Parts: sequence; C-alpha cells; structure tokens
Amino acid sequence: MVVGENRRGVEALRHTSLMVSLLSLTGAALFHNPAALRVFGDTPDIAGWFADDGQAMLAAVAAGSDFASEELVRTAEGSRWHAIQARPATDPVSGERAVLLQQTDVRERRRAEDLAETRSKLLEELNHTLALVEQQRQQILALSAPVLDVGLQTVAVPLIGNIGSDRISEIAQRLLPALQSQRTRYVILDLTGCSELAESDARRLGQLASAIQLLGARPILTGINPQLARALITSGTDLAGLPTLRTLREAIEHCRAATAKAPAADRSALGAAPPSMSGK
Repeated sequence: MVVGENRRGVEALRHTSLMVSLLSLTGAALFHNPAALRVFGDTPDIAGWFADDGQAMLAAVAAGSDFASEELVRTAEGSRWHAIQARPATDPVSGERAVLLQQTDVRERRRAEDLAETRSKLLEELNHTLALVEQQRQQILALSAPVLDVGLQTVAVPLIGNIGSDRISEIAQRLLPALQSQRTRYVILDLTGCSELAESDARRLGQLASAIQLLGARPILTGINPQLARALITSGTDLAGLPTLRTLREAIEHCRAATAKAPAADRSALGAAPPSMSGK
C-alpha cells in the first residue's frame, strides 16, 4: 500500500504544473520536479533565482517558519512573477533538515492587475480632464455673457459671438434667480457683439425675455443688426411689447430716466442699487 501511494505521489509530481523543489538549508538543489526543471534547468542551487539569492526564505525556514511571498524570479527564459511557498521538510535520503519549495507562475494575473490599475488611472485622469473642461466651459460661458449692474434696478447682459442654446440656458440659470432676489426692474439684452443667431436660438432668446417679464422685470433688446432682425422675425419670436433700442448706451439712459420718474416711495422700498452680478 505504501509503495503504491509513493508511486502515485511521484506521478503527481511529474505531471503537475506546480514547480516543486527540495533544497538544503543552504539553498543547494536536492530535487526538482519536471515543471521546475523546465523553468530553471538542472541547477545545483538556487543562487541567482531571487533578488536576495533566497536568503530571506532560507532564514525563515531554518527558524522553523513557513515562508510565502510573490517574487520576481530569474528563470531560464527571463524574469517571471512567481508565488513562492516554502516550509520546513526532511530530506528522505540523508534525514537532514531541508526546505520544500513550491512555485506557481502568476505572470498572467499580475499582468491583468497591472492592466486594471493602468485603466483605472486612465479613467480617473479622463474624469478629471472632463471635469476641468466643463469647469472651463462654464467660465467661458460666464465671461462671454456677463451680468452687469449698470444702474439702479438695471442690469445689462452683453451677448458676444454666436448665441447657442447652451449659452442662453446658462444665462437664464444665473440671471433669473438674481432678478427675483434683487428686485431688478430692467434687463438689457445687448446683441451688439452677437455675430450669428439661428432661428431655434432666436426662439430661446424670446423665451428668456418672456421669463424675465414673468419675474416682474422688463427686458430691452439693443444692438440688433439686419441679420439678427431677420432671424428674430423668421423664427416667429413674439416681439410685441418688447422695447428695442439701437445701442446699450441708449438703453441705459432710457432705464435711468424711467427709474427717475418712478414714485419716490417705490424707489425707497427698492433701496440702493444691488451689488454687481458680474460673473455669478
């Protein structure tokens, strides 16, 4: 029975992919199974296999402890990552203390972990970049359409460049809450620096003007050139009751005059001019 079990053990060692070696406490090779022979060759000792020549492993086993680690091992085909397990054993031939060393190739797992870590870092960098781009986009939108305090109860919004739906939405998000909280009476939408206006965006601009009116303020359009006028008309934007003046200066003077004519009690209730909303 014992002979049969030994034969089975020998056969298992011959065919397993696990690299098994029996070493002396000094690192001399007493036995390598076929898997270990294929990787390391018929080496007389383990010197050069590990970064520290395996001294940490040999010392741990000599002290009676098991040793487990993952090491970059030098093999006949180059460096590979191996999972190392070593434990105290006895040389069945000499009866002396020995080291039973088992090694498993973990290159693929390590490669997969390195790839996952790299992808995670790339994803983190991408998310950071996207957040930065969005922050810069919001800053550009704010700078391209600042909300300026130009007098008592009056703000001006100079629109520069192409007016798209994103810019109109961003303006509404900053402008409308400020109108309600600061009781602004007049909002001048200055289109002097606007180079182009699509029909769909013209409708959105009309919707913004309507929202301003619903909050109790009066929108005024200035700086409309012939191209913008055609876009506003063909879009079907309702301009009824919406004052239009040629320049921002004329609009500011108009609002100042209208405010001056307001009842004194009304002006007192509104208080001093609100602080500038530029950039908010």
